[in-house]
Amino acid sequence: MWSVLAGSAFPWGTQLTLLAVSPLILLLLISLAIPRRLRGIPYNRGITTWFLGDIPSMVSHIRRKPEMYTWLSAQNVKLGSPIVQVSVRPFTAPWVIVTDFREAQDVLTRRTKTFDRATFIEKVFGTLIPNGMITMKSDDPRLHTNKILVRGFMAPTTLNEAIAPQMYKRTLQVMELWKVKAKLARGHPFEMIHDMANAAFDAIAGAVFNLGDAESIISAQIRLLSTLGSVPVPEDDDAAAVHFPKAPMPPIADAIITLTDSIVVAFRSPLSRWHHWLLSQTPRMRKAYTIKENMITHYLESAAKRLLESPGNITCLLDDLLQNELVAAAKEKRAPDYKSRAVYDELYEMVIGGYETTSATVLWGLKHLSNNQDAQTRLRTELQRALLPQVGNRFPTVEEIIGLRVPYLDAVMEEIFRMALIASAHVRTATEDTTLLGHFIPKGTDVFLALNGPGFTSPPFPIREELRSRTSQEAKGEVRDWDFSTFGEFRPERWLVRDKLGNEVVDLSAAPQMLFSLGPRSCFGRRLGVLSIKITLVCVVWAFDLERVPDELNSFEGAEVLSRMPIQGYLKLRERSFPSALT
Repeated sequence: MWSVLAGSAFPWGTQLTLLAVSPLILLLLISLAIPRRLRGIPYNRGITTWFLGDIPSMVSHIRRKPEMYTWLSAQNVKLGSPIVQVSVRPFTAPWVIVTDFREAQDVLTRRTKTFDRATFIEKVFGTLIPNGMITMKSDDPRLHTNKILVRGFMAPTTLNEAIAPQMYKRTLQVMELWKVKAKLARGHPFEMIHDMANAAFDAIAGAVFNLGDAESIISAQIRLLSTLGSVPVPEDDDAAAVHFPKAPMPPIADAIITLTDSIVVAFRSPLSRWHHWLLSQTPRMRKAYTIKENMITHYLESAAKRLLESPGNITCLLDDLLQNELVAAAKEKRAPDYKSRAVYDELYEMVIGGYETTSATVLWGLKHLSNNQDAQTRLRTELQRALLPQVGNRFPTVEEIIGLRVPYLDAVMEEIFRMALIASAHVRTATEDTTLLGHFIPKGTDVFLALNGPGFTSPPFPIREELRSRTSQEAKGEVRDWDFSTFGEFRPERWLVRDKLGNEVVDLSAAPQMLFSLGPRSCFGRRLGVLSIKITLVCVVWAFDLERVPDELNSFEGAEVLSRMPIQGYLKLRERSFPSALT
């Protein structure tokens, strides 16, 4: 140190000042980094947590099991409390973790002015889509403009007439791909994770932009495998999986998926915003961003031209968005701005918010149906009972699938949503000083409402009624006392009851399920996601028998990317005798 200073160009007085001030700056940084605890809320104690907080524990858990949210709810169990605090971000206040259905419902639906869109979410998505609604708090002046842009996106007419045909078309392509794979696999299982993710991307991107077959990942894969007469098949091991070559990814799909996958860095990193920003400066990310921007520009210009030639002709969500902007511009007496950053980010947000959540849900659903043959058989029987009189000896059309009213199908979907836990927590930020379960919560605190712990997957913690908010106490009768003894099992029938006329109907209060969140900031694309999942499940169960996969390929461990995905996802298919639209 002294040798360095001796050769310095700084005067001795400056050098002595630096020597005196440097330790003070270091001490200041250390004091700022030391976790600040919230009074009275349980937390992990120990010598390491005094300075580093819970970062070492969380990082160690994620290295073993890539799921942050399972670690969060595990702290409630470890500390024996429905509310705990963890310190996992340097220089910031601790997160508060709550695992209780009633409290989550209350925060999301009745205390919406006190708890708003989370700062955590803005940090995770802010680098990639800073002008998307997902990053905006309810008092953000930009939110109103964005809501106008996407108005009508989830309307039944738009979904059923413009969006559903796109999804159906892509789903049939997956059926064709799996038909080819099942034939080549000769009774062996094969991996479905990439197929389902790629199919969901094709479907959602097609719904948003009306992408052609040249940009379809599944189309490229079908073209590749259709030229193969055979693939290597393990002859001496019936349980071994068959692996298939992969077609080159179309540039647009590769770029969007590269950008979307990068969000996991912001999600897991203690320095989320800065870590993701540094990643975004790499050549691969910059190239992907340029391709994504050029793609959106190209489709915007095509849609704007289409709008002028055929006003009111909606072929995809992009058409709907530009129609909304045209109407808003006329009302505000200004020129339409088809290339605002809000337009770009809302379009991209629809893609990244839709394809991974949809694919993750279907993956878990197919795993559960493969493992639960009775449920699969009953679902197929109910679909046949509803469709065969009109469908007969062919594959059901998209209109026929949309029009299905099969309570057991709805029950299967609800059970998949409950079991999949693709979103294992909803996050809100306190907009003012408040209380939660009797504890003081300062303004700006991020509160994680865990869906994978006590109160959801196991019996709730006992909580004295006076500790709950007034609104929670007033709504006490709205929440049932559930029997948690079977909640670890896949039982779609738990959702079915008889109405006064003796008809079978779905009871949405049969189990604690809030996958799509609740309240005014719940999942905007819920109807789109449910429609896509419904079309996929009907087509798969109609076209194939899903046989149980060998145990060594049948783990139900998950990994969190944007959604919680299964680590293992294999299919063992037998094509059914129903003629399909593909033959």
